[in-house]
Amino acid sequence: MAFNDAKMVMLPDFDALATQKEHESESKKKTTFSCSDKTITSSDIIPAEIERIDPPSFKLPAICLGIYMVVGTIIYYTVRNQMRGKKTNDLIDAIYLTVVTLSTVGYGDIVPHTDATKLLSAILAFSGMAIIGLILCTGGHYLVVKQQVMLFRTLNLCQKVNPTDAMKEIEAENKLKFHKCVIGSGIMMVLMIVGTFVLGSLEKMDSDDAIYCVITTVTTLGFGDESFSTGSGRFFAILWIPTTSTGLAQLFLCLAELLVGKKQEKMIEKIIAKKCTPVDLEAMTHVHDDYDKVVGMTDFIVYKLKETGKINEDDISAAMKGYEDHVYKQEKKIQD
Repeated sequence: MAFNDAKMVMLPDFDALATQKEHESESKKKTTFSCSDKTITSSDIIPAEIERIDPPSFKLPAICLGIYMVVGTIIYYTVRNQMRGKKTNDLIDAIYLTVVTLSTVGYGDIVPHTDATKLLSAILAFSGMAIIGLILCTGGHYLVVKQQVMLFRTLNLCQKVNPTDAMKEIEAENKLKFHKCVIGSGIMMVLMIVGTFVLGSLEKMDSDDAIYCVITTVTTLGFGDESFSTGSGRFFAILWIPTTSTGLAQLFLCLAELLVGKKQEKMIEKIIAKKCTPVDLEAMTHVHDDYDKVVGMTDFIVYKLKETGKINEDDISAAMKGYEDHVYKQEKKIQD
């Protein structure tokens, strides 16, 4: 070994690993990961097609939502004379009641009056819950797929570049996700401020009552003591309630993606701080040409610097060439 003064650590027997290395070279140089006493290859756990999986589409929930709105509006418009409460425009009231039923707000300002309308309202309420459940299932599936892709992408990324560079890339992505969360929070604040202003101007509510009504609507509580009672106010509610519900759902989705990204960071941190395996120790012995199955302190330091991206093969080659030139000049000087 070139550095005789370094502390030496004897390696375990690599006879089994030699056979494994031959198999790896025949299998397109698969990267190995050590798990206890079992060694598996990256291609066994990281299929190439995993990173190309498309997240589930929200097309079906959107279609169901559109059908629900049309059917609900037709039903409530047809039975408008069997409803009681404060009414304004028949069509606006029908759309408004459909939106309120779907969003589970249920102000109670317009309610069914006959047995038939109560039955229809119950069916529409259950149908609305089914659509919300479908949206939640699709959202959950979306997050699961994103987490799976994140896991395999992290492992693949750490194979293609060093873990430090991978960490920088993931941190940049998480910063973008954080900005999306901040923007989503800002949009929700704007929507709530607009709702408060409209309730105060169109429904003639005090600021406290307007804020109270906005919060109970966004959280779908809908106590019913404060609601939209004018035609213009209900027309605004038809647009505002779905927008705030969608914005809130999107904000929660962004927060969930950010949490997944943070898990990704922790995963790479574990990769960077992982303990050396026999495979890693074997790789260290190839730092120098005189391969003797012994790892010195210098070998360990050089290997860790390479793993964390502090240096690369070119840096090592340049340093070794400089050292060889220095030795050559010293030898020539002695000979002269």
